[in-house]
Amino acid sequence: MPVKDYYKVLGVEKTATQDEIKSAYRKLAKQYHPDLHPGDKDAAEKFKEINEAYSVVGDAEKRQKYDRGEMDMDGQGGFNPFGQGGGFSASGFDDIFDM
Repeated sequence: MPVKDYYKVLGVEKTATQDEIKSAYRKLAKQYHPDLHPGDKDAAEKFKEINEAYSVVGDAEKRQKYDRGEMDMDGQGGFNPFGQGGGFSASGFDDIFDM
């Protein structure tokens, strides 16, 4: 199974800055947020895909691993006993509407 192109998911170039990636994420997250599309399974799936992409390329360390091809399909670089929740975090979701 091929690795997802997280840059394509977010609509940015591989050379995008972290600020450009964050801006693209916020725009797409706001556009596809499930609260704005109740019952729309396609929007919910797109929202999950956007969050998955941002959890990798929005984090400088994970982005470097991803760019080197060191990430698994789930965005993990192997077992990390000190890691958290598969790369997903509740922080940041409140500010997607602060645009």
